[in-house]
Amino acid sequence: MYLLSMSYVPHSWGLGLKFSAAWTYLLWGIKFTLLFQAKFWCGVNAGYILFFYILENKIALI
Repeated sequence: MYLLSMSYVPHSWGLGLKFSAAWTYLLWGIKFTLLFQAKFWCGVNAGYILFFYILENKIALI
């Protein structure tokens, strides 16, 4: 039963797994953040352009 327990796993291998998982999550987090920011700022810019376009058209109509 001792062989099946997690304490039998060599510490270096365990740390390697932990670090690789951390790097994977970190890289995924950076990628997600960059993609989210890109979409967010594109949306904000489109919103501003649309807002001023409508505003200018209303001023022109008046």
